[in-house]
Formats: sequence, C-alpha cells, structure tokens
Amino acid sequence: MSFDRDRLGHKAGSMFEMYVQDIFRFAGFKTERNRIFHQTVKHEIDVWASSEFAEIAVECKDWRFLRPDNMKKEFGEFINKVRILRATTGVFAINLPNREIYQNYRHYVRENGLTLWDSGEVEKWHEDIERYDRLQYQKKLCDAIGIMITEPTRTEKTFKILKALGKATYNTAKTVAENMAEEERPRRRRRRSSRPRR
Repeated sequence: MSFDRDRLGHKAGSMFEMYVQDIFRFAGFKTERNRIFHQTVKHEIDVWASSEFAEIAVECKDWRFLRPDNMKKEFGEFINKVRILRATTGVFAINLPNREIYQNYRHYVRENGLTLWDSGEVEKWHEDIERYDRLQYQKKLCDAIGIMITEPTRTEKTFKILKALGKATYNTAKTVAENMAEEERPRRRRRRSSRPRR
C-alpha cells in the first residue's frame, strides 16, 4: 500500500494503522490490528507486532483535533499500557507533521523507553521498505526503537512451544467439555405411574 506523502496527514485512523502495520510486517514481525488484552482492565492496542525476540505495542493516533495540553495524558496512558502488557517496547505514531511542541513529548516518551513517530517519520519508514531488503530493514528498525535482535535460547523456544500447546490444549478441552455438557443434559422421562393399567 502506498500513499501520497501530501495526503498522509489526511488519512482516516484505520488507514493510518494499516500504513504503520506495513512497516512492522515488512520487518518480519507478525502483526495484529486492534488486539484486545483482558487484564484487570480491558486494553486495546492498535497494532501488536511480535517476533521471537520482541513484542511491540503500537498506538496510532490521528490528532488533528486534539488540544496540545491533552497530549501528555495520552502519552502517559500509553506508557502505562505498555508496562501492564509487558511489551518489549512501544511506538506512538501520530498522524501529524513534526512540530516544535513535540520535542518535550519526544523526550518524555524516550525517557520511558518508548518511541514517538510523527507522520514524516512514518512516511520515511514506509519509503525505506523499497530501499532495503528485509533483514537490513529489520535491523535498522529495531536499532531505531531500541530492540536487540537475538536468537531465542533453547529454553525460550521450549517455553514458546509449551505456551502454544497449552493454548491448544485448553481450547480443545473447552470444546470437549462443551460438547459433553450438551450430551449430558437431562432428558425428560415419562414418569411411570404405579397405578395398574386397565
């Protein structure tokens, strides 16, 4: 998907999310849009990007109508979400061109181990898809957002397999239990009367 640079700032929220998702997908991450996590409070992440070495929470915002004094609250909530979900890091992408006002927020977000992208940076990452092969692009992206690419250890590989098997086992057991419950529903029986038939 390719957008005209001048029009990126006018894309609706879902189109902007897909545009950002392409960046992580090309870098070799499995991506999921609008992923919901059920913790003590329900959290939704616009793009969840995962690989063997990292899980990244990505928030995409179209802030044409947001007042600058509400930005710090939004950033703070995202920082908290990333911590609660135990993501490796987070990227906050805004669908606005760079402005001087963002510099303090860039610093605030960076202090908390996350990254802030304006629409120009998102566009640059998207254009770089054409310039680099997948591995070069992945390294460049991971370096930029502070992720070290590592091969998983044997223990991590084993844990990942067990976790996947655990989910599959749980889902299978749940389906079997539901089917058994349907089969075991009491059937109405006619009561026999103790009266003799005539």
